[in-house]
Amino acid sequence: ARETKGDGSAQCTGRLGIAYSNDGIHFDRRPDPILIPEHDFDTEGVEDPRVVKIYDTYYLTYTGWECQGKAHLCLATSTDLVYWKKKWPCFLHFAPADDYLKAGAILSERVEDGPFKGQYIMYFGVGNVWISASEDLVHWHPVEQPVLEPRKDRFDSRIVEAGPPPVLTEDGILLFYNSARVE
Repeated sequence: ARETKGDGSAQCTGRLGIAYSNDGIHFDRRPDPILIPEHDFDTEGVEDPRVVKIYDTYYLTYTGWECQGKAHLCLATSTDLVYWKKKWPCFLHFAPADDYLKAGAILSERVEDGPFKGQYIMYFGVGNVWISASEDLVHWHPVEQPVLEPRKDRFDSRIVEAGPPPVLTEDGILLFYNSARVE
């Protein structure tokens, strides 16, 4: 939860939890968080998770909040969805969005053709959506040209943000995204 201190600055206390359900309607929540702030890159909170399973490993992208409102797109791995090993921020120095980078959505299989053939890809960002490629799902190589940008006078005229993990279909990659418009 984000709270505001008396001086107007944000006080983040974000944690990630997990709940289980047999029917998709009734859930039992695990009492303890599964991911908590503990490093310089997430001292003020963790939030905005997206998870994908690749072989026997779960890959979680999440936003880690550093002091003074700096957001990092972070990565953690798990084999059971409860105990997570944090890797590090995916992009410590990505000039187009150095101070505010979040929302990573990983495609759960390698790309079979095109410029990223044989690699995994991740769509990421808020404001614009960029693409990044990886051979090992840990080290990511971003392309600095956005693949999706806000469109003037449309429902997504203010921001676009990578949504849930993309899906590979027979027609190509299906990417869902969040958006906001200028009022």
